[in-house]
Amino acid sequence: MGGNPPEDRYQTLCRRIVEWAKDQPTIQAVLLIGSRARLDHPADLWSDLDLLIFANDLQPYTDSAWLPEIGDVLLHILDSTGRGDPEWIVVFSDGLKADFAFVQIPEYLINHKVSIQSPLVMTDEYHEIYGRGSICLMDRYNPAVENQLIAFQISRPEIPSQEQISDFIQRLLIEALRTAKFIRRQDVWRATKSCNILVQHHLLTLVEWQARATRGLDIDTWYEGRFLEDWAAAWFIDMLPGLSAGFDLQQLHRSLQNSLQCAERLALEIATALDLEFPHSKFSQAKRVISTILAAEN
Repeated sequence: MGGNPPEDRYQTLCRRIVEWAKDQPTIQAVLLIGSRARLDHPADLWSDLDLLIFANDLQPYTDSAWLPEIGDVLLHILDSTGRGDPEWIVVFSDGLKADFAFVQIPEYLINHKVSIQSPLVMTDEYHEIYGRGSICLMDRYNPAVENQLIAFQISRPEIPSQEQISDFIQRLLIEALRTAKFIRRQDVWRATKSCNILVQHHLLTLVEWQARATRGLDIDTWYEGRFLEDWAAAWFIDMLPGLSAGFDLQQLHRSLQNSLQCAERLALEIATALDLEFPHSKFSQAKRVISTILAAEN
């Protein structure tokens, strides 16, 4: 591991990547995204390097032969982004981690020598990422924009409809019922997974909806619970310690009950704020079924 601060070493890594990219005739632009490009909640000591690389041809980057040109590689895997673009997850021998996502430039743009803005517009799935902060590290056809922040507007999220919230509540209750059965079977591994991951995943969606419904669409709920303490309801933050369980049946029982209590309050506040119907009878009946399962003798 190097003795320089991580920020200095990541800057050096960025320079090596840009130098490498300029030598690759198929690469048109390199975009820095993520926390190292953000002004709001910027990078901390543990932030990685996240890059989007726009190329005319992705074939040269389908195997890892290009990686040693950038640095000494310790670990690497080929993954894909949510959009389906190939993404190399790389850890270098000095501990620095970088994610390289490669985006194919459309054929109709390849011969037009366009600036970075054109491929940005066409990648709808990344617009929120661009809007949170993106810096052009390299633009083959418009070097004047290099090392500059790229302005990109984030679209406002939608609020749930009656159909969406009704369907979502049923999905959450079915997952909670499934978790209760795992607990009663003493299937602790699957109960822990369901309670701590799947039920909480549903809760997070409700927390996001509740924040937008009660505080307006301009509230930034980020993603995957990021900076939750900054935007979620204060009462929900207070309940967080009781929503997770260890590998223990009593803790799982308590966590599931607390999660249902949170879900009911969140959904009710959403329905009230948006003038939607809350399924009181169905929710109460489902809770009774779940309580009966949890109280049953083995």
